[in-house]
Amino acid sequence: MPRMMAQEATEKRARIARTTWAVAPAWRKSWTMLAPACSVISKARSRTGAGEAPQGSTEASGGSKRREARGLAAALVLLLSAAAPAAAEDAFLPLSSVRPGMKGYGLSVFSGRSIERFDVEVVGVVPRAAPDRAQILVRVSGKGLEESGVVAGMSGSPVYLEGRLAGAVASGWGFAKLPIAGVTPIESMLRIESAATPSGLPPPGPRPLSTEFARRPGEDDGPLLDRLTAAFDRRLPPPPTPGAPGLLAPVVAGVAQAASVRLASLLPRVGLPVPASGPPAALSQARPEASEPAPRLEPGSSIVALLVDGDLQLGATGTVTHVYPDGRFLAFGHPLLNLGELDLPVAEAPILVTLPNLFQSFKIGYPGRTDFRLSRDRDSGVSGRSEPTAGMVPLTLTYTGEGAAPRAFAFRIAAHPRLLPALLVMACDAALGAADPTPRERTMRFRVAVRTAAGEIAYADEASGTRARETALMTAAVLASTIAENEMEDPELSGIELAVESLPGERRLELLDASLVRRQVAPGETAVALVRLSSRRGQESTRLVRLPVPKEAQEGRATFLVADGSVASSVKQSVLPEEPRTLAELKRFVEGLVPTDRLFAALLVPSRPRATGSRALSAVPPSVAALLSAGTVQGEVAGAGDSRVLAETSLPLDSPFSGAVRLELEIRRPRS
Repeated sequence: MPRMMAQEATEKRARIARTTWAVAPAWRKSWTMLAPACSVISKARSRTGAGEAPQGSTEASGGSKRREARGLAAALVLLLSAAAPAAAEDAFLPLSSVRPGMKGYGLSVFSGRSIERFDVEVVGVVPRAAPDRAQILVRVSGKGLEESGVVAGMSGSPVYLEGRLAGAVASGWGFAKLPIAGVTPIESMLRIESAATPSGLPPPGPRPLSTEFARRPGEDDGPLLDRLTAAFDRRLPPPPTPGAPGLLAPVVAGVAQAASVRLASLLPRVGLPVPASGPPAALSQARPEASEPAPRLEPGSSIVALLVDGDLQLGATGTVTHVYPDGRFLAFGHPLLNLGELDLPVAEAPILVTLPNLFQSFKIGYPGRTDFRLSRDRDSGVSGRSEPTAGMVPLTLTYTGEGAAPRAFAFRIAAHPRLLPALLVMACDAALGAADPTPRERTMRFRVAVRTAAGEIAYADEASGTRARETALMTAAVLASTIAENEMEDPELSGIELAVESLPGERRLELLDASLVRRQVAPGETAVALVRLSSRRGQESTRLVRLPVPKEAQEGRATFLVADGSVASSVKQSVLPEEPRTLAELKRFVEGLVPTDRLFAALLVPSRPRATGSRALSAVPPSVAALLSAGTVQGEVAGAGDSRVLAETSLPLDSPFSGAVRLELEIRRPRS
């Protein structure tokens, strides 16, 4: 392959040299016309200096010849400089010059790292295969393509006609009896770097945080999960259009069988085809050491654009079409997702085998060292640079099972807001599938923390049942996506952490009733309530809830409120005057959401008067105030009106809890 490319370079230099020497006599004649003026300037300089040589002397004659030679050399440099852009343009074949029957060749990697040549013959040109873009149809042969057809992983393979780059292989047809490929004209790909076109994806639409995280009073995980799933789906790129061009080969490694179904449904949403079968073990081969020399990209090189790296690898294998002298490159011949500006690590991709398949043959490869980055994703291809850094977000998942030591998984996922939620779910689902592969009823406590410029934004909750894992994953994805895609300010994501504790069985608690130990308490004493709870299997349990009455409390009626976190969160969100406008407000808002495994209790009195003696009493917290002021909550709680809190407490439970009740008591000082 290097010998073939060297021969092509030699032929190109020879063409330029022949052009140069063909016009050399004209240059010489032009130089003779300019010589007198130069001679006058030379003589003028010699008069002002010392030691003027006599006219006609050997020194003068030699100097004149040297000056003439220098002038000729300068003219040659100018002409060669002018010829360089022409030579660059000569490297590309315009679409207008493509004719049926033209023969040429393409370049791609079919095994290892060797760039090999295959034959092409133009079938014809489809003038409007896509808006503002034509497509060249070619028949490919050689390297077994007559039998295998066009191979997934050949996307971007350069096609040369008459020794000039005409375009890149971009599509093929499954079950086709002829090895026909669609080629994107190089003219379209050359616009990738210069075009300032926006992303081809529609905006994701409104994303009301309040409705996505709210859990209605007494609501189980089913309706909540349905809402979270709908919110998650709205954030993803749309499903691919049937028949859209694409010959990328997927790179999938580190996925357990338990996660394969979800993976298959999400891969097309992030621009990756679904593997024909399970990923081979060879995909998890060790990366080259950093001390090894960086590979050099050439037209026909095989590359992988990585969306997820670490304990899971997800990426798209394609081919380099063209490499600029400064290291920039064009590839694929079709979009990954048409996201516009994009930042993904790119690695050289050695090919283990090219596997024939009745529907679509494909390459199996693995990523090498990430010495490059992809920067633009347009409808006619992608472009990148020879730079090793790319914006990936560290993602960690810590799993703790019953009686087992915690297991930690580490990933790096693409930071693009439209890709991040799906990549988070696929990576964490793969990790959970490896840590706890047996599907059964579980109770999962989880905490998701997103590190931002405004600090850590964290939310904890608990889910139970056969879909507990899905609830945890959707909650984490929607929260992280809401932060990443917020319209307030750049969150500067620096990491995402998901901690999951898995407990056997489905666990739920409901409030049966509550009663006061004493209906009359004095300031400085403690009000005590006995709360009866019932599990989903009918097993009852009790909790004692204690609330200290402040010594400065006024005499009068008071309310002992017992409520679950879901009721408090739902009502709080429904009465908020407006959504957060800054990341700091978003942080406070999310942290104010009440988990479902908490039992809240508060001692409340009417909001006026607001002071006792010289000390003002604390105002009712927003969650409790919202709970009491809303008329749509459970009947026993509604209608309490404006209140302020004298005392409050929160008891952690080992299961999701639902219910609310209001108890009346009297605050009265002892009579002597």
